[in-house]
Amino acid sequence: MAEVLTASGRRAYRRSVRKQERLTPAEVTALVYPPAPELVKETEDLCKNGQWEEAQFNLKRLMKMPSEGGGYTHVQCLHALGDCAMNLGAASKAIAYYRDALRIQPDLLMASENLIFLLDAQPWTTDHDAQQARDHWWQHIGAPAYATRQPHTNTPDPEKRLRVGYVSADYRFHSAVISFCSAIAFPTERIEPVFYSTQRQQFLDTSTKRDWQDRFGPA
Repeated sequence: MAEVLTASGRRAYRRSVRKQERLTPAEVTALVYPPAPELVKETEDLCKNGQWEEAQFNLKRLMKMPSEGGGYTHVQCLHALGDCAMNLGAASKAIAYYRDALRIQPDLLMASENLIFLLDAQPWTTDHDAQQARDHWWQHIGAPAYATRQPHTNTPDPEKRLRVGYVSADYRFHSAVISFCSAIAFPTERIEPVFYSTQRQQFLDTSTKRDWQDRFGPA
């Protein structure tokens, strides 16, 4: 019986065996056919914990269940099965799942991007296959996003002060800083520097005692 159960069902079944409890028909049905919301929650937890094979098993069960009432739609199952296969190293299966999902819903961002990355990594991928995946991405994701772009609101004045943004995880002194320290620590009057980082920190420019904290922003 254990081979037809979900992960939580198998655990409950093993507990009943250890305790030598007899399950009622209703209890057996609940183990074999858990409500869709419970199965979805369990599947998401399995994915978070990297238990891809068990998540894959649940997803195949969810594909046979109606999405109404808290289940997954067919395209959600295909997308998630692609994620499972990719993380299990089954690239060909993942590619097939992503393609099936995109046939139903062409604007799935992660499915489209994962498909491109997977195809690029396969020795059998042709230039045509790789370009076709990119064309699909542009047609259904890139072009619609590009169409919503807004014009720059800055003043196109060639004489104005130029604001330059720098991004780094570490602005303290280290070997890489030697190559760019002078450029970012000693800007000319025509340049207004802005620094983006994942953490606020004392700037490397201790020689001039400048306090750049007000020019830091979150990256």
